[in-house]
Amino acid sequence: MSDRKIPYAYVTGLSHSGSTLLAFLLNAHPELVSIGEAARVGEILPHRWSTRQDRCSCGKAFYYCEFWNRVLAGLAARGFGLREGDPFDAPDSRRAYGLRKWQAFTEAVLDVSGAGVFVDTSKVPGYVAPLRANPFLDLKVISLVRDGRGVVGSWLKRLPDARPEVVIETWISQENERSAALRSVDPERLLVVRYEDLCREPDRTLVNIFTHLLVEPAVDITAGYKSGVEHHVIGNQMRLTNDEAIVLDEKWRRDLDQRILDRFNLMGGDLNARNGYAG
Repeated sequence: MSDRKIPYAYVTGLSHSGSTLLAFLLNAHPELVSIGEAARVGEILPHRWSTRQDRCSCGKAFYYCEFWNRVLAGLAARGFGLREGDPFDAPDSRRAYGLRKWQAFTEAVLDVSGAGVFVDTSKVPGYVAPLRANPFLDLKVISLVRDGRGVVGSWLKRLPDARPEVVIETWISQENERSAALRSVDPERLLVVRYEDLCREPDRTLVNIFTHLLVEPAVDITAGYKSGVEHHVIGNQMRLTNDEAIVLDEKWRRDLDQRILDRFNLMGGDLNARNGYAG
């Protein structure tokens, strides 16, 4: 394995904030590669591999996907196998092993893809510190934020029996956790990206991200960003569709009644405002 630090971009944020869309768009850049939620590789891939049923976003079953076969061969060539279990959660006594294994995995992905920067959209705030501490990574962070009312609206749609107050409290807790994790990141290594900007002005927003990651600001990424590039993204079901429309989801304006909006503003309005969203 190389002693050179691996250029590594980590996207942190909450679920239903556009991270899968961002993974596809960034993976369309020739100098970037994203497999989406990389931290879930050890949890998801062994099961999907063994069942030979679930599909990679390229359309093939993981077992028959040439990309994943080559990545796992590259991992094996570096002395590691892929087993169930999150690589960040190795016992302290095996910390050095876990760091080396993650280096080997990212190197294998970069070798197979031919890209120079690994993009991880795992989003989990707790992974910022381990990634910063990994001596083999040159880490930059993208903070992906969305209007909290949109996040709460999306969560409530998928949890129709949940009490709105509980969902709002969960959003507040996760937002505070995310903010706390980002305080340790050098401001020069942190870029804030708003989901709404990504959808309204994707090309301009992507140029800002490319500049942050020190890659050539490619143009026309959004044109055919799925069909024009082979993707191997782990994430939500969007990864299995061919729809390339970039549409701002603001259904919360229609779906959330005034009582829920008032409750949100009372409980989390100040926090939402700090993220740049007016009441």
